[in-house]
Formats: sequence, C-alpha cells, structure tokens
Amino acid sequence: MNIKDRVIGFRELKALWFAPISMTAIIIQHNSIETHTTINEIPCETAGVKLGIGKNRWLDLIKLSAVS
Repeated sequence: MNIKDRVIGFRELKALWFAPISMTAIIIQHNSIETHTTINEIPCETAGVKLGIGKNRWLDLIKLSAVS
C-alpha cells in the first residue's frame, strides 16, 4: 500500500485536525519503518541514515525522539 492509497480515505474525515497528524505518521512509516517493495531496504537506511533501531521500529523511534 502506498501513500496515495492511504490518503484517499482522508476525504471521509469529519475532523480536519486529524489529517495532518495522520499524514505525518504515514510519511514516517514509509521512510523509516516499512521495507521498500522494489529494493527490499528501508528508505532511510538506503539514504545513509542509520537510526540503530530494532525489531519494534515504532517504539524505538518514539524512544529516540524522547531522548533527543
């Protein structure tokens, strides 16, 4: 599922404040958590950003952001 497929559901939102929050989460997941379908690597690691996060990537990203 790509970003375009996920954004289509935003049209049905009743609360407009939720759309930017959800879009930010989708971008973070796409760039830092999910493996790219064609290169079989995570995009941020392909770009040279080594976050050093483990198996539970969302939790580790939250912990990294709380420390910084």
